Amino acid sequence: MPERKTKIIKMEDVPAFLKDALSKGGRLLIGGNGYGNRPNALVRQIVTAGIRNLSLFGGPVNANDVDMLVAVGAVKETFCPMVSALQFGMAPNWRKAAETGTIVANGIDQPSTLAGLMAADLGIPYMPLACMKGTDLVKVHPLLKKYTPPFGGEDLYAVQAIRPDLAIIHAPAADIYGNVRDGSRGSSHLVAKASQRVLVSVDRIIPYEETLRNPEETTIPCRYVAAVVEIPYGAHPAGCTGGYAPDTDHLREYWQAAASNAQGDTKLFQAYLDKYVLGPSSNFDYMERIGGAKRLWELQRGASAGAAE
Repeated sequence: MPERKTKIIKMEDVPAFLKDALSKGGRLLIGGNGYGNRPNALVRQIVTAGIRNLSLFGGPVNANDVDMLVAVGAVKETFCPMVSALQFGMAPNWRKAAETGTIVANGIDQPSTLAGLMAADLGIPYMPLACMKGTDLVKVHPLLKKYTPPFGGEDLYAVQAIRPDLAIIHAPAADIYGNVRDGSRGSSHLVAKASQRVLVSVDRIIPYEETLRNPEETTIPCRYVAAVVEIPYGAHPAGCTGGYAPDTDHLREYWQAAASNAQGDTKLFQAYLDKYVLGPSSNFDYMERIGGAKRLWELQRGASAGAAE
């Protein structure tokens, strides 16, 4: 039998992978939710690679990663149920771009996003939904159409299949063959099955023997994963399930810079990009710039305290 191939790629190979998957822009889906399990290190790589013309999809709540991609001109349209700074207020760069028409901010909600992904997973052109009855979402939702089904006698709504060209996901762990342990038990498995290609960043690579000992902990089987890259703290400034809490101080720094940028003063935002996105020579350099071992230890303690509560 031929030797089984590893799916591990090096950090320096990520830009080429991203450019190949998104050579003409295309549909990108960012995994995670809010400030949890967001693949921020991969998003920074998209910025440094200079990728443009993205149609951006996301989960229930999208935050600094989407806001930053919009700010640097990487996005032409968004299909995100919510883009928010959460406890820090609005997402200023995304909001300004939507209001001025720099991007098209498509009206979309989470049920129809999941339905579209389910349709792609099943290989069908659309998924029927009944929950849109009584709403005006169909007037602004480009993937949603009212139709009369062949059975039942009542009109339903069809959500077009959502099949991203690339999904980027962050998870706590995976083995060398691409069996991923997401930890959050969210919709990442559906995202992976619906997407043409999946790139997963993980905090650590585990032995394949550990996957065999505890197969129930695998949330994304290797068959759906194109590549895995080990990036410790790769979700930062978001947190990662069981590993580290969101870095609220860093998030505050980002949102202050973003607000200034949206108001026309680009200095703070450019300084942020230079320090944390364009400047780091490696992921370890990035970790030093965010505060080094002391700050990372504090974030680990934050995750442990949250779990205890």
